[in-house]
Amino acid sequence: MSQVYRIAQQTAQENRFRMAMLTSLLVLTHPPVGDRKSPSSSSAANISPAV
Repeated sequence: MSQVYRIAQQTAQENRFRMAMLTSLLVLTHPPVGDRKSPSSSSAANISPAV
């Protein structure tokens, strides 16, 4: 039973890590409005190199 719990805990940590990676990638590509002091300038700076 402890082994099953350990495996479940490991998969939960891996899923949390994947979600953190996905959210960080989303924030890098699409910065949320309101999180930064000047969202328009930061979003333009993030969009222009990708284009």
